[in-house]
Amino acid sequence: MEDYYFISQLLDLNPKLADEYIEKASRLPISHSELDQTKSSSDPLLNYKFHNVSINTPGTEFGGYLVPLFDEQGHITDQTMVFYLAKQIDNWTKKIKNKVISENEIYNIFRGKLDMSSLDILEGKVIETKINSIFQEGPISVHPGLIELYLSRSSGVIDENNKVQVDLYRADYDEELKGFPIPLDINMKGYSTMHPSLNIEEQRLYFSSDRPGGYGGMDLYYIPLSKVNDSLEIVNLGPDINTEFNEVFPYTSQKGVLFYSNDSNDSNDDENGLDIFMAVNKFANRWSVSKLQSPFNSDGDDFSFGILKNNIGILSSNRSGGVGSDDLYTFEYKSELLTVKDNYDFSPSDTLIVSTNGVLNNDEKKMLSSDPISQLFNKKVTLSDSTKRGYLLLNKNGSFLYKSFLKESVKDSFSYRLSDSFGDSQKEWAIISPILDKRTEYIFRPIFYNLNKFNIIDKYNDRLDEIVNAMNKDSKIKVNVISSTDCRGSKSYNTKLSISRTESILKYIKDRITDPYRITGIGIGEIQKDENKNLSYKVIVGSFKNIRNIQRLKDEFLKSGIKTKIKETSKKLFRLVISDFETLNEANQYVLRLNKQNIKSWILKDCDCCKIEEQEHALNRKSIFEVTLN
Repeated sequence: MEDYYFISQLLDLNPKLADEYIEKASRLPISHSELDQTKSSSDPLLNYKFHNVSINTPGTEFGGYLVPLFDEQGHITDQTMVFYLAKQIDNWTKKIKNKVISENEIYNIFRGKLDMSSLDILEGKVIETKINSIFQEGPISVHPGLIELYLSRSSGVIDENNKVQVDLYRADYDEELKGFPIPLDINMKGYSTMHPSLNIEEQRLYFSSDRPGGYGGMDLYYIPLSKVNDSLEIVNLGPDINTEFNEVFPYTSQKGVLFYSNDSNDSNDDENGLDIFMAVNKFANRWSVSKLQSPFNSDGDDFSFGILKNNIGILSSNRSGGVGSDDLYTFEYKSELLTVKDNYDFSPSDTLIVSTNGVLNNDEKKMLSSDPISQLFNKKVTLSDSTKRGYLLLNKNGSFLYKSFLKESVKDSFSYRLSDSFGDSQKEWAIISPILDKRTEYIFRPIFYNLNKFNIIDKYNDRLDEIVNAMNKDSKIKVNVISSTDCRGSKSYNTKLSISRTESILKYIKDRITDPYRITGIGIGEIQKDENKNLSYKVIVGSFKNIRNIQRLKDEFLKSGIKTKIKETSKKLFRLVISDFETLNEANQYVLRLNKQNIKSWILKDCDCCKIEEQEHALNRKSIFEVTLN
């Protein structure tokens, strides 16, 4: 998947082909190869302490937003503003109260001060300027340089779902907040656009909206700050984040990191509960998503999450034990540095160079599975005990270089600690074991390929060099290369691809050994457990709450001679299904055609091959080596 995006950037002279590569990549799962989706632990984190702040009342306080204040050197001071939402104060709106009829409470924006030692919110007061009105206000997002702010506000118009439409507004920032909010042109009549979040590093405005063309319910979007009045520049965050449920309350302050809430709660106790998720941008518009665990998520609704770079955070929740229906909670992040013992193989005659799989690699995976927020804070590696039988160079990022002093095969080891701004870890060991060189037994490790590729990935060159060295040392060795593909694509294409993979290896090795005729190879095409008899691809079009809208679209397709079926999802959404495309390429081409007509569509795969996990596909894209001795 990452290769597709990389290649698309090289195709400046062929934008159509570049778009095709991006389209292909957008349909591959984020779990491909090293981009495994983080699965957070269900165990509660015991090193967090949450504080139910004193301004909470038996009513509702929610939507907290922290704005740190900086000194002249750009350092965060001990002064932090807090904006939040609470019920309109009667004595502030009494002059206009009778002009508004509402069955629900109306909330306005309040401002207070966060005490950094107690994590309590003090001096909370309603903002008595035009930032607030007789309608629902907030949440709010403020430029860290105190230049401007964005906020949600009820428009007073009823949308197509019989709810009050909410729009996004912008206002200049001043200390007294006297700026007049102006609606953005990206607001859409009949649909809500709300929950703004500024990311100054990326120069983007993130928000939530139920506008057409999404994946169902409320979706998350972003737009470049320079284009906030150009609806053509709006980008949906895609299926890694957006679902047929509601994605709301985005929060982002660091590049490539987004927090949000989703109501697809998998608990039987609360069918519509909001849970907090964390998404990390991998490349382009692809995200790795993790659900936060307790105490961030609870038995109630958890939303409006925010965390500052000085490890102070805030969220809203109606969890058990609170003061009111929705309360504000502050917390202080305290990391838990976890480590994993690693084992590395080395050849006594060679230098062991470990780059991407350094000692920090497995440690970070363990910490991510336990606490996804840990990836927000940089960590470094420090050597504790060095190797005794060889030279070691250990870098702060965990990569290292090792060269044995000895010719014989002897184990070696070293220990290290992790550290971040919160402290140090326990000491952990890495074991370096020699590879035994047995003349009568040769086992060469397989190499793997990227999807639809036959070129040798650089990190596997050392495996091929092992074969070259062994064949040059022992003239009796003969090697037969057997290459395969995964089961996606036609059989004829896969056969040609597997042959090309074998030819790449043969060329590499033949150019480096004395007798090139001792290595041969074949391509066997695709590997799959069963015959792929049920190959079928369906194109899904649209996602509508109103069946009349989907019926109109069905009639338009029928006029063009295309028969469709209406499918209703478990969440009462209606979609069109176009059946059945024999090949994935045929289905892709049809989706591209619809997307150019601004008709949102995607592919539903229904075949034996498509049910295989991506990890298994990756393991089938390989070359193995059969060894015989004369």
